[in-house]
Amino acid sequence: MLHHRLSIAIMIVVLLSMSGAALAQPAPVRLLHENIAISSGVHDGGPEEAIAFVHVFARPSAPWMRLHVSDAHLGRRSFIVLRSLRDNGEQRLDAISIEQWQNATAIFNGDRVMLELHVMPGDEGVFIDFDQMIYGEANERRRDVDGDGDDDGGIATMCGAD
Repeated sequence: MLHHRLSIAIMIVVLLSMSGAALAQPAPVRLLHENIAISSGVHDGGPEEAIAFVHVFARPSAPWMRLHVSDAHLGRRSFIVLRSLRDNGEQRLDAISIEQWQNATAIFNGDRVMLELHVMPGDEGVFIDFDQMIYGEANERRRDVDGDGDDDGGIATMCGAD
């Protein structure tokens, strides 16, 4: 009888501890998609490096965003720089790294990301097109991920400077 009561007490403690752990799990992140049509136009390299196109992607109140590249030709040396206007997290992509990233960017904190297309001498027909913006819900629970005391929106920018 004592053994039976002890077994029941242990099961109750185990079940209560498991339900607390389940309640402590964060809600899943909801991904939202917006179709966009942003094109840099076609550019040829001149005598020196040039920033041929600048665009700011904006999704008001989004805690984070990621962009999808539908098509690009960056030549041998041209590249893009993407920068979060919230925390200056930055990613540089060239013709090789865009393929490695499977035509997607890093995840950036905030609701605005600036794009710069850098066209290098000798490169011809350079362009980049974007067709999708992926972002988090505006009311997504926010938290300090990187430990610097500010609210990162739950995700740390995934790239630093190259």
